[in-house]
Amino acid sequence: WRPRTGAEAMVGMEAEVASACRPRGQVRVHGELWEAVCAEGADAGEIVRVTSVDGLQLVVERAESRLGEETAL
Repeated sequence: WRPRTGAEAMVGMEAEVASACRPRGQVRVHGELWEAVCAEGADAGEIVRVTSVDGLQLVVERAESRLGEETAL
């Protein structure tokens, strides 16, 4: 079961980095700007994936790194 509304519904979605997350910045999801944190860092224009929600802040990871991990298995 997965929430369909609210911030929790964004987990698993892709977002575009609006301002560099090093580690804090902003991402755009469905046209809305959200504060975000990305431990590995991401530059403006990169695509990231939402992994969790911490209050009103999204925790994201680079989408490419996740794909690389899956293909390595």
